[in-house]
Amino acid sequence: MQAALDSTALMLAKDLTEGTINTSQISTKADEYFRALHTNPEAKSVTVTASYTQTSGNGSTILVDGSGAIDTGFMRVVGFPTMDFKTSPTSAWGNVRMRVAMELDVTGSMKDDGKMPAMQEACQEPGRSIEQARK
Repeated sequence: MQAALDSTALMLAKDLTEGTINTSQISTKADEYFRALHTNPEAKSVTVTASYTQTSGNGSTILVDGSGAIDTGFMRVVGFPTMDFKTSPTSAWGNVRMRVAMELDVTGSMKDDGKMPAMQEACQEPGRSIEQARK
C-alpha cells in the first residue's frame, strides 16, 4: 500500500505541474491511480483521500491518506478479527532552489595548450567578463 500511495502522490504532483488535471480532479485521480497500483485482495475497506496545498513562495504539496483493514487469523482468537492500517505520503515541489557548485582545475597541467584561458572563457556568464566575475 505504501508503494502505491507514494506513486499516487508523485503522479498527482506531476499531473498538476503539467496542467493535465486541475485541483478539482485531485481526489478522483488519486483514487484512479491508487486502484490501478494497489492490487492486494487481502486489504478490505480501503479508502484514499488526497489534499493539495499551495503555499505562496514556498511551493506546493500533495498529501495522500490511505487506510484499510485486513482480516486476522491468530489475532481473532484474542478478540481482534481485523487489523487496521494507514499511511500518508506527501509529495512536495517548487520549494527548493537549485544550487550549483563548480570546481575548477588550477593545477600546473592547465598552463599548457591554452587550457586555463579556455576554462575561464567557458565558465563566465554570457556578456560578463572574467574581471567582472572575479569582483
